[in-house]
Amino acid sequence: MKNNNVDNVDSTITRSLTPFEQHAENQLKQAQYMQLVLETVKLVEGLESLQALEGETQALLDNFADEAIIMLATEMEQDHGVSA
Repeated sequence: MKNNNVDNVDSTITRSLTPFEQHAENQLKQAQYMQLVLETVKLVEGLESLQALEGETQALLDNFADEAIIMLATEMEQDHGVSA
């Protein structure tokens, strides 16, 4: 619940979100989740297209891909409670 007294951060007075505020909050969460899903899809498609490469380039790209996957997984877990 949000604090309705913006001047006093430590105030104990709270209120419930209105249906419009709940809707706006849910839309924001859904947009963030959809962005994560699209980034994950692009990453997987890019990895599939890079399977033809060999040598040091492949190892370097695999390292970058692993870092990106870990970053996306932690963001999904922290923000949306989804374990990857």
